[in-house]
Amino acid sequence: HVVGGFDWGVPVNGIPLLPATVTRLQLLEQSYEAIGNPAGAHRVKQLVAQGQTGCGKSQLAAHFCHLYRSAYEFICWIDCSDAGLIEANIRRFVQELTRTELVLSSDSAERFREVLASHRGPWLVVFDGVPARVNIDRFMPTQGNGSVLVTTTNETGWWPSAATLQVGPFTE
Repeated sequence: HVVGGFDWGVPVNGIPLLPATVTRLQLLEQSYEAIGNPAGAHRVKQLVAQGQTGCGKSQLAAHFCHLYRSAYEFICWIDCSDAGLIEANIRRFVQELTRTELVLSSDSAERFREVLASHRGPWLVVFDGVPARVNIDRFMPTQGNGSVLVTTTNETGWWPSAATLQVGPFTE
């Protein structure tokens, strides 16, 4: 860190290399407007990218991460397609971010939120392929210098304060 800045972003978990056959510049711009600059006052910005299966939500999120990786101190990519693995991934991220062992009896969700709230950031957390809000609600950071991007096929029941982005099928 030099004068409060940093040289590059550090992905905590590998961001998928999804081949971008068509760059969707308008959707990338809308995503950046929603979460590109972390909010002030230690409030987390949220974007929920919604659309049918196969419309490119994960591809858009991965492209966003690769394009803006230098704007974040770290990026956590959490594959939520298997609800059983979400907690294991969160636990691993906490251990990587704190460089400490997390005991099995501890609440990984609470510790994850604490770590993000206390980190100076900016950071980005991507919850990819979330079936429903209930699957990630307890892990959702509410404080900190960062942003959250959620991809989902579910268009109902998300946070009222979250920006939404409709990712439709390709038209051209």
